[in-house]
Amino acid sequence: SYQFVRNDGDVLSIKYQVNRYYTGAAHGGSESVAKNYLLNPLSIVSVNRLFNAGYLERFSELSRESLLLDPNKDRKWIYRGTEPTEQHFRSINISDTGLLISFDEYQVDCFAAGPQVVEIKALDIDDFIKPKVRYLWAHA
Repeated sequence: SYQFVRNDGDVLSIKYQVNRYYTGAAHGGSESVAKNYLLNPLSIVSVNRLFNAGYLERFSELSRESLLLDPNKDRKWIYRGTEPTEQHFRSINISDTGLLISFDEYQVDCFAAGPQVVEIKALDIDDFIKPKVRYLWAHA
């Protein structure tokens, strides 16, 4: 399945949820895949092209804060799944107001909790946004 996270004159951001079921598995699973495009001129864009060094540490910090608002979540699981690596932050969509970060099952919580999503406001990461792309969130 898919959803348009953002579709305007500047950005097309699509969030895919790829469902799978392996023969013999106890249950199915899914994977979040994010695709982001700048529209003028048309080009695929990776999130690391939008931000200055240190952005992964900030994403990690903000994701942990958001996920830990639920006191029933396991801190160790969250901290392990939000370590500041590109692998942990591979599914990021550009939204109108910031970013939508998706974590798959087992990454920050058990399978039964399902995929987890964290929204990060552009204002909270403003120090890391490269000047050339600030216009993407000028209205945020």
